[in-house]
Amino acid sequence: FDRGVSVILFTPIDLKKVNLEMLYFESYKDSLTGLFNYNTLQLHLNKTYGDHFFGFIDLDHFKKINDTYGHTKGDEVLAKIGKKLIEIADKNVIMYRKSGDEFIFMTINLSYDETMALVKKIQNVIRSIKLPVLKSNCSIGVVEYKDGNSTYSVFDAITLADIAMYMSKKAGRGNITYIDENEAKNIVAFGPLEETLNSLKSKGR
Repeated sequence: FDRGVSVILFTPIDLKKVNLEMLYFESYKDSLTGLFNYNTLQLHLNKTYGDHFFGFIDLDHFKKINDTYGHTKGDEVLAKIGKKLIEIADKNVIMYRKSGDEFIFMTINLSYDETMALVKKIQNVIRSIKLPVLKSNCSIGVVEYKDGNSTYSVFDAITLADIAMYMSKKAGRGNITYIDENEAKNIVAFGPLEETLNSLKSKGR
């Protein structure tokens, strides 16, 4: 090479890998479960792109566990669930604890079939937690989010997943409710998402 001449080599950048690394760069954990916390979810939603599925998980009758065995035992159950969800999580699945007995997941580059297989796996591991009398179970809501849609944001998708979860509870608990993009757009068009969610909450758990 001639002196004073610089050579710059460009290599292709895997944007999907960069996106994933960005998501993990600044992340905060929940001390009880070891899962990412809700603040981290908000951070990730601000930075992520692409198509996703979001899931909202709520334990069924968790108050009965606390009332029957005490809050210390309730915390043990939550910690066990956190450990099991961490074992399920991988490069395509990120798990979060929202608060209390509520959990959220976000998929990266998973198909519908892969996502629903994941949901079944989550439900099965939660059901596998043994208690002397009560059974551990959960209701799950899943929503589809396609990048670039002009109707609802990734933040709206979390609320839509929460709405789907309450639909599962209304259907009898222990159920899974899936909302695709078209149905999500119809729910958004129906009225403010928070009002829809509050209406479902007011009907009880």
